[in-house]
Amino acid sequence: MQRRRFLALGAGAFSAELLGASEVEAASATLVVFVHLDAKLRLLQSVLEKLLPDVGVRTFSRFGDVKSALATADAVFALEPVVTQLGLSIAKSGTRAGKVTEPYSLVSTNPSLKSNSVASVGFVDILGRRETTKFVQGVVRGNPQVQRVTN
Repeated sequence: MQRRRFLALGAGAFSAELLGASEVEAASATLVVFVHLDAKLRLLQSVLEKLLPDVGVRTFSRFGDVKSALATADAVFALEPVVTQLGLSIAKSGTRAGKVTEPYSLVSTNPSLKSNSVASVGFVDILGRRETTKFVQGVVRGNPQVQRVTN
């Protein structure tokens, strides 16, 4: 399934849960969305606004911006590590092949490379400098230098 289609379906299901409240409550709801995509954030925001006409939608591609936006947010739509790092509880989780975890791939030109012996890893920053480094080191079960990259 294409990522954009998944987001559209997720937003529809999410809105049914978030907006199960009265119309008055729904009209004032604010959804903060944090996700790395190959599309422009404004385009994603526009699509979500059409799917969720009674919700103020704000999209972000930087963890720090999402963290700042929490003061006025009613809900956050993001990867599990992001939600956890923000100190929020997860109300609803999507699944993939029956699992709530996101798969990660370690890609190398060296076919004999073991993940715990990696010296350096490029990774899209999803949690801020320090926490992204900790997250990546936990995923590869080693102590590589983490180079934050853009999406």
